[in-house]
Amino acid sequence: MIGSFPLMLVVNASLGVKSVKELIEYARTRPERSNYASSAAPFQLASELFNQKTGTRFAHIPYKSSGESVNAVIAGQVTMTIADPPPVVGQLKAGRIRALALTSAARHSAWPDVPTMAEAGAPGMDVVLWTGFHAPAKTPAPIVRKLRDEVARIIRLPDTHERLAGMAIDPAGSTPEEFRRVIARDIEKWTAVARAANIKADYQ
Repeated sequence: MIGSFPLMLVVNASLGVKSVKELIEYARTRPERSNYASSAAPFQLASELFNQKTGTRFAHIPYKSSGESVNAVIAGQVTMTIADPPPVVGQLKAGRIRALALTSAARHSAWPDVPTMAEAGAPGMDVVLWTGFHAPAKTPAPIVRKLRDEVARIIRLPDTHERLAGMAIDPAGSTPEEFRRVIARDIEKWTAVARAANIKADYQ
């Protein structure tokens, strides 16, 4: 694993919703106007997990990128999106959107004023995505070790930390065994969410 990052739940700054609890109430009183944007399976799964944990029924509206999802929130085309930080940060600073919560287990140093989902009233929403290196299953062990050692060395470099931090990615540098356990855990977790939400694997 190279690093991991939380997702952020955002709404239009002019919506009048200032907390997750208010968003849940909004969805319950205005179901016909409650929807969410997502551009890929991880964001759709996170949003459906939010539906399952809060009893809401936000409808899925697909978009081509996280940037488009955030712009859809700004344009009032959708109520909310749960997205990765890079396309969110600029619009957040500009005051066009409001961050209601992070999906990490603890607050993030980059956004100390943004509560976690659990703090905001939506427990069970710990969602952390990751990025990492993969190789074919039959890659010889010595090559895997060489790649692992080199990646870990690069991740420890100060300039690498700085570049990852600029993308809101927390450096990891795990072993292949640790990474394998993370992947297995996520497959089990998200398969259950997908089945409950009847999500089909139709992303291109």
